[in-house]
Amino acid sequence: MTVTAHMLLGWDQYFPAWYKQNDFPADTLEAIMKSWLKGIISYQGNDTLVDVWNVVNEAISWNGKGGYWPLYNANFNDACELQRMGMEPDASGLTGADFVNAEHPVYIRKAFEYARTLTKKKLELRDSGFEFPDYGPKYNAFYQLAVHLKKVNAPVDVIGFQTHIDLEKNYDWDAYTNNIKRYVKLGYEVIIPEVDIGDKAKSWSDEKAELQKKQYYNLITAAIRGGASDFQTWGFIDDGWRPGEKAFPYTSSFERKPAYYGIEESFD
Repeated sequence: MTVTAHMLLGWDQYFPAWYKQNDFPADTLEAIMKSWLKGIISYQGNDTLVDVWNVVNEAISWNGKGGYWPLYNANFNDACELQRMGMEPDASGLTGADFVNAEHPVYIRKAFEYARTLTKKKLELRDSGFEFPDYGPKYNAFYQLAVHLKKVNAPVDVIGFQTHIDLEKNYDWDAYTNNIKRYVKLGYEVIIPEVDIGDKAKSWSDEKAELQKKQYYNLITAAIRGGASDFQTWGFIDDGWRPGEKAFPYTSSFERKPAYYGIEESFD
């Protein structure tokens, strides 16, 4: 079984109060970053036991504008301390709508470069909200970051499409396929590592179970057509993540739902 380690670095949401409530200088932050990476990747042979390391996750803000996180937020949460390490000019060479950010956080490149000294396994950049063109500027912003990292020779191997979606929304699966192909063409492997298809209305029925089966089938079929290499749901049974939305292929009592068979059929 392929083992993926999720989110070593990213915005402040996932880190302790002592870290996100202090304004560390750049050199201290870099030392913290390296200590954290080394402590996890090198621990008891993890460098060989884990197949894919999600080194940086959700580097781009969720505000819908395609920019990066602020250095500070009053809630000590929706910010990214690591960006105090500075920014570097965009090297993507992209223009027009594809050019969203004039510079990128330097910690992203440095994190991958240092992680490569610790393991020969695959290193992943992952995000959410860029999977479809109609999601807004982040669709282009994330692609620009991927091109930038390729141009500066950052050792990124894998791009992760999170793909948290809603059961009753219509999606342009051809556009999803074509988006994956953009990254494959750049030389990246693409994986789909955080899939859930939830019933936002929380009014589950047999009809919705069949719709969910179709959505899982459509998603995986589109991913395969694009050239994605791996698929993971963001949970196993219902009512853990996205409680009440029945977002997964097994019930809370571990019974197979129609969604399970939609996944199975997509591999035929």
